Amino acid sequence: MRLFNIIIINIILLLTIIISIDLIMGQWLKSQPNVFKVPAALWDKDIKYDVTELYESNKKIFTNYTRDGKGYRGLNDQTEKDQILTIGGSTTDQKYVSDTDTWQSFMEKNLPNKFNIINAGVEGQTTYGHLFSIKNWHSKDLTTFKIPLIIFYIGINDTGLLNQGNQALTEYDNLYEGKSLMRKIRISLSRNSFLYAKIRNAKNRFFNLVGKIENNIVWAGHYNKSEPITNPGIYKDITEPKKKLGYNFYTKLVQNLILETKKFFPNSKILIIQQDIAVCKFESEKSVWNLHPRAKKQHEDGQSYCVDVGKVFMAQNHAISKMEPSNRPFVLKLYLQNILDDESIYDFIHHNKIGSQKIANALIPHVKKILEIN
Repeated sequence: MRLFNIIIINIILLLTIIISIDLIMGQWLKSQPNVFKVPAALWDKDIKYDVTELYESNKKIFTNYTRDGKGYRGLNDQTEKDQILTIGGSTTDQKYVSDTDTWQSFMEKNLPNKFNIINAGVEGQTTYGHLFSIKNWHSKDLTTFKIPLIIFYIGINDTGLLNQGNQALTEYDNLYEGKSLMRKIRISLSRNSFLYAKIRNAKNRFFNLVGKIENNIVWAGHYNKSEPITNPGIYKDITEPKKKLGYNFYTKLVQNLILETKKFFPNSKILIIQQDIAVCKFESEKSVWNLHPRAKKQHEDGQSYCVDVGKVFMAQNHAISKMEPSNRPFVLKLYLQNILDDESIYDFIHHNKIGSQKIANALIPHVKKILEIN
């Protein structure tokens, strides 16, 4: 019994020491930036990724990924510059493309020097998350800047919302209200715990997991293609989205995103970019070719990702057309231009440096027109 008591006392003391260290060294008791409220968002990061395998390259390729203390990529604190805020998911964030090679960076280099373009992309985030970020992050951190334009580069993450409504909200977007208690705990530890971060980094270094591809997948659902996109692929018609379970939920969400953005940034113009997808070649708003190498198998299994994305864009257009003309944003149907091809992407969704340049080149004329600059 005495030995048992000694063991218990020592365990309690050890746990007390561990908890005390973590409370002092971690983020539990510290003031957090506004971006902390946004699940999956990152801040105060300076990471070098080895993307050699991801890019299927014969020579080593490293990319630099940074986020400042407010959670932004590319923010210039020189207040004399006008800011263009860009919001979206992983194709806005571009985690595995270097800071100097994002489409925002290429745009900034090719617009007048008075503009600084901010990257506020968050991996996996949908329109639901963008709305939350406008209210709880951007409207609190960017009030001192002049922001003539806000760009939403969106669409591909919203298919679940259109198909299933609020039932499809991901664990990132529904602000920790997901079903998995363990996931909530892991997210909380990863954001606050000093010791958890040290142990995880040690494990990654020991097992060589940082930037390493396992079964063609690297962090956060990024794949290498393993085979090129095919042409012509499988042809599909795109029918009206109004019968989708989440149609009313999603169209209202799009309208709320626009109205809330105008509320918090009344002097900013809004541009919605209906993003291009290399694996989906749209002939029109109502027809698409699925160029995925396994398009035939997807078709046989009843999968229709390209069709679902097309319906998202249709639903967005329906939502915008029902708004008061004074509230309607500018819309660029980039997906109809089919600017991304096999050389532009490292997987079937995410673009590389070449893709960044093509996106920037496609956006610049529209941004200049909206901002009335030469």
